[in-house]
Amino acid sequence: MCNVDIRSEIRNADLFHWQVAEQMNVSECTFCRILRRELSTEKKEAVRTAIRQLQSGVNV
Repeated sequence: MCNVDIRSEIRNADLFHWQVAEQMNVSECTFCRILRRELSTEKKEAVRTAIRQLQSGVNV
């Protein structure tokens, strides 16, 4: 499975994929498709930023 670290971070943050997708302004389906292949370092950081924003209560 690809992006195990990202999936784990989402789970540990008690978030759902749809919440992270919404924060990143993409559809849930698109986000799930993005996670099928290993992400680049830059894209992983964008996902981590969205996770941090959701944890701190910042909504885009």
